[in-house]
Amino acid sequence: MIKRFSVLTFVLLSIAPLAAQDRGSSQFEVRLDHASLIRLPPNTATIVLGNPKVADITPQPNGTYVVTGRAYGSTNLIAQNEQGEAVATFVLRVLPNFDPGQLTVQRGMATELLNCLPRCMPAEAAAPQPAATTATR
Repeated sequence: MIKRFSVLTFVLLSIAPLAAQDRGSSQFEVRLDHASLIRLPPNTATIVLGNPKVADITPQPNGTYVVTGRAYGSTNLIAQNEQGEAVATFVLRVLPNFDPGQLTVQRGMATELLNCLPRCMPAEAAAPQPAATTATR
């Protein structure tokens, strides 16, 4: 009986922080290679970004921040006050950029992005695209 109680207590204590984190998190979505504004509490002193390869955050005046989608996926953002307490938590999701006027051409390892409004012309991409490699003898 005591063994069952201790196992149950261990399981409940180990999942409690996860449940608390999910309850307080808000969702925030941004498109790949686009920027969106987010407002954080005025007492925010530190920002922790889980994976800076997925999104980037830049402070602006008056508690406003610019979030830029850098790669598909999700990460988290934690805003902390001077005492190190979390005052806001977000799950940041970077979504694909479905622009009907853009076309992606894949040739081997090379990727080219074209803007097709009204004629197709090469577009500048925010992230560098891998170049094709050739082998010579």
